[in-house]
Formats: sequence, C-alpha cells, structure tokens
Amino acid sequence: MKKNPFFIKFMKLSAFFILFFLLEVLETRAGRNAVLSDEGTPCSSGVKLTERTLKNHVETARHNGPEAQYLLANEILKLNTSGRNVFQVKINQIAFDLFTQTADHIPEANIKLASMLVQGRGAGGLTDDNDRKAVGFLGKAHLKGHEEFDLNNEEPLYYFIAKYRLASMYIQNRGVCWSKYNDEITFRYLSSVVAKKFKNAPHLLALMYMSGRGVPKNHVAALTLFMLSKTSKSKVYISSYLKFQLSTSEELPSFEDAIKSCVDILHLLYARHQLCVEENSPGEHSNEKTILAPQFFKMYEDLVKKEKAIIDFLQALKEASPGLMITNVKPSDELEEAILLQEGNPFISYFEFEGKRYLSFGRRNVELAHGLQTSLKVFDEIENLLGQIRNIYVIAHKEITESSDNEKAAKKPKSIQDIDDELALILPLKDEAKDLIPKYVGSRNSKFLKQHPYVSSADDEDIWYDSDEYQFLNWEVK
Repeated sequence: MKKNPFFIKFMKLSAFFILFFLLEVLETRAGRNAVLSDEGTPCSSGVKLTERTLKNHVETARHNGPEAQYLLANEILKLNTSGRNVFQVKINQIAFDLFTQTADHIPEANIKLASMLVQGRGAGGLTDDNDRKAVGFLGKAHLKGHEEFDLNNEEPLYYFIAKYRLASMYIQNRGVCWSKYNDEITFRYLSSVVAKKFKNAPHLLALMYMSGRGVPKNHVAALTLFMLSKTSKSKVYISSYLKFQLSTSEELPSFEDAIKSCVDILHLLYARHQLCVEENSPGEHSNEKTILAPQFFKMYEDLVKKEKAIIDFLQALKEASPGLMITNVKPSDELEEAILLQEGNPFISYFEFEGKRYLSFGRRNVELAHGLQTSLKVFDEIENLLGQIRNIYVIAHKEITESSDNEKAAKKPKSIQDIDDELALILPLKDEAKDLIPKYVGSRNSKFLKQHPYVSSADDEDIWYDSDEYQFLNWEVK
C-alpha cells in the first residue's frame, strides 16, 4: 500500500510539536511561573519563566543599570531553587553574576553574595573557599557602611547587617583563623547590633560574656543578655544561672490591690495639701506678718512634693514587671559571686530588708527596689512636716481666738483636727508600705515563676557552657 506523502508530513509535524510542547513543559516546571516585566520587576502579565525569557530579562536589566539588575537578582532568588538540577544551578549562577556586577554600586549586593556563598548557591556550590569569600563580601559592605556613616553621620541598616553576619562568622572561626583580635572585633560588632533587635545577637553576646571570649568574664552581663534574648537556647542557660526554690504562702489580696489602697490615701492627702497651697498662697500685696507666712507655704509645697513622689513610685510599683524583690531563686555560685562583687549593678541586685535578703531582676525593678526602701524614709519626713504644720496651726488658732480683729478671724486656717486626721492616715500607711515587701513576697515569687517557667528547680542538673554552642545564624537570603 502506497503511503500518502501528505499524511507522513502531517505526522512528522505533529511529532515535532508534541516533542516541543513536552520540552517546554519540563523546562517551565524546572523553574517557576514568574511574573516579570521588561525591567525585571513583578507585573501581572503572567509570562512563563524559561531559560530564554530569563535571558531577555537579564539583558533588559543590564541595559537599565545596577538597580534593575539588583531587583531582578532578588526576584530570581525567590524562585524555588532548593534542588540542584541544571536549570536551578543556572538561575542561581545568573543571580550571583547580577549581584557581583552591582556590588560596587549597591552595598546590599555584597551581603546577598555572602549569603548565597554560605548556602552553597554560588558558582561551585558548597566549597571550602566559600566562607573566606563570604567574609570578604561582608567586609566590603561593612566598609561601605562606615564610609556612608562618615559622610552622612547616619548608620544605614545594611551596615548593621554586615557587622552582625561578620560577627557570626568570626565567632565560629568560619572564613577566618581564630585570634584574640578577631574575638575583640566580634564583641564590638555584637555590642553595636544588640539594640537593633537582631534575634540571636543577645544570645551570642551573652555567650561571649559567659566564656570570657573577647571580653572579661561577666556572669551578670551574661544573664542580663540571656533574659533579653528570645531564643530557646538562652532559656537553657538561664536555668543554669538560676534555680527555683519552691515555696508556699498563704492566700492574700494581690500585691497590686495593696498598692492601690496606699495610692488612694496619698491621692487624698496630696489633693488636700495642693488645694491649701493654691488657696492660701500669699499674693504680691500680702502682709508678710500674717499668720500664714511664706515659709509656711514652702513647708506645704515640700509636703506636696514628697507625697507626689510616693504616689508616682507606688504607681510604678504596681506596673512593675516580674522580678521585683523575690526570694524563690537561688543564683549559681558564679553568678552570686559576681552580684556581690559588683555593688550597685543596675540589672540584678540583692536587697536587705528587716533581716531578710531579696533579689530583684531588671533595671526598672532594681530602681523600684531602691525606691521602695527610700520611700519608707520619706514617710518619716512627711510625718515630721505634718507635725511642724500642726504646731503652726496651734499658734494660729490661739492668735485668732485671742484677736479682736474680725477680718483676721475670718481667715481662720484649716482646723487642727484635719491635720490630726491626716497624721492618723499617714501612720498606718507607712506600716502598709513596709508590709508590701514581706507580706506579698509569695505573690511576687509566683508572678516571676509564671514568666520564667523554664527556670529549673534546685534538684536539676546544670547545663553549662559548651564551646560548640555558637550555632550559625539564619542565613536565608531576603
């Protein structure tokens, strides 16, 4: 049977188109349906990313300059390139080349290049030389940031990122040989980026303080940073520094309720004294020989200031974070020695009160603990001032009673009974404030325990410093 030439030609063409379609599908699946405009930035045209379309975008980006190249490289990195097939290796190489070409103009490109090398997404995958090259690129970004700071007196974000990642390389001796100088640089870099809220920076800096690497050992500083850190590993070290001693306590009204009662009484006294000063303060034409003399008002003003200071302090006490004057934590021997040696430490400190020792954590809590002790002395000063004012009123009442001057009698000052009432309020208030420390320690202990449930009990085994603890940080390319 003779074959139809038209049919044969049709079959060949069909086979060619089927083969072309299969190749196109396979090539597209190896990449991803990316949405890119001619400038290499996202749009909604739905262009399928293939090797040919990617090449066109690269040419367009090169024509449009470094910023377009940098943007295109970032878009390429968003593709699913976790595997190592031919297409994925190629697009990694294209992104790497684009970042390399823009590195002199855009400092952030150096950080991207370092990240790609650490992840093995550079030209040769993971090689022994990647770390050294990554440190070099991070060094360039750091130098650019330093130059920009000298020029504009403002530190750009990439400058801190470069320092943070350089520190993470140095601390693991990746790409560099260990040296005391490198440890000192690492400490300096980490210290400068902690305030910028890099997730692992407080933890790494705490390890340096704890091990004495790049800085003299300081267990108080180490604990401070571990408690600031959000990493799970930091919790392990906190449990080595602090051991809970479980204690029972009777049910009492909350610490906050007790403070509120003190504040309410002081608000009452403060308002009454303030009113007295405002109503009776002598004007420009007043007679200084009157009973309510200027020095009397000065005493009242002093009284108002002292009561206002106690109100402010007690309100701050009510809002205190857990860790104020607690007794259920036993510091490790190393930490306790450091606390006792560093008197006036702003983060953690012991306080003696009526023969018992309390521990306060956190800068604000340490300040409040000092303030609580000071406020008890202020109560004595208030009591003394009220006594002096009372004596003035006794004299005033006597003079008014004996005076025949009706105008002077009309200026009868506050009654002595009012002052006696205030004295009657101040005396138990002072006792109530003193009770805040021992009476509600159980409430404060449990509040601290709820915030730090990972702190171990006294029977648990210590998990102490491990030289392999310096784990590498999150190096995803963003």
